[in-house]
Amino acid sequence: MTIPADIVQSHFGKHFKIEAMNVADRPEYLVTLNPTRKQIRESLTLLELWINRDTLLLDAMQMHFVGGETKKMEFSQIAMNPP
Repeated sequence: MTIPADIVQSHFGKHFKIEAMNVADRPEYLVTLNPTRKQIRESLTLLELWINRDTLLLDAMQMHFVGGETKKMEFSQIAMNPP
């Protein structure tokens, strides 16, 4: 199941500039979210989501904070919930 782009844009587009790209040497898509809302920009400068090309599930998330600090979370052994 994929979430339609218009739903993502209408929900997150109010607070982020969203870009999706195909990175040739990686098995994931990269979706970047640049905060546009002042309250978010005060602490977060960039959010990167790495989406698995085959499953469309989140493989990793990296947050870039004001001041240069980053936090990366990687997900493994992901299993979808059965319907």
